[in-house]
Amino acid sequence: MMTTHAGSMRKVQLIKGLVIFMSILIFLGLIALVWTIFNLNEPSNNINNSTLPEKISLGIPKHCEISEIKLNTKFLTVRTYSSNKLIECDQIYIINLSKGRVVSTVGR
Repeated sequence: MMTTHAGSMRKVQLIKGLVIFMSILIFLGLIALVWTIFNLNEPSNNINNSTLPEKISLGIPKHCEISEIKLNTKFLTVRTYSSNKLIECDQIYIINLSKGRVVSTVGR
């Protein structure tokens, strides 16, 4: 009868150890999740603002308007259009931020 009681005690101790181990894993997973969420807001590649040019000229005609601007860590893309549907206004300018100049222009 003692062996049955001792065997069941070992099983209970094994289950307690397993529960403690799983609790530690869950706690570490939550810490990793919170750390990842807070670090999503930080940019992966910081650009030194002191090296950015103050003014960049696209050289677009006065009748053209800017319809969209997108920024990533190295490039700025600017899309232009015209309410008059002029073809020369329908372009995309790709600007290298570290050089401060237009790298490429994509048009129709």
